Amino acid sequence: PVAVVQGVVTRNGQPLPNVEVTYTAVKADHGTKAEAQAKTDAAGAYRIAGPNGSGLPPGTYRVLLRDVAPTTGKKTAKPR
Repeated sequence: PVAVVQGVVTRNGQPLPNVEVTYTAVKADHGTKAEAQAKTDAAGAYRIAGPNGSGLPPGTYRVLLRDVAPTTGKKTAKPR
């Protein structure tokens, strides 16, 4: 059996767009190490269907969130 994982990433109640959400199997019941990722939309929502598109197998997963929002390219000086 497999399951599609979906959710919404928020900070202080506000949705976070452009966040990469990665699920990595720590202890999988299926015997292989699965990993899948998705990027949140403008409403902070994501949907992960797994490596083959049908879902993630049962198991324990580590979830990593990474901000991948575009940057302005501006650098700020650090005070000395």
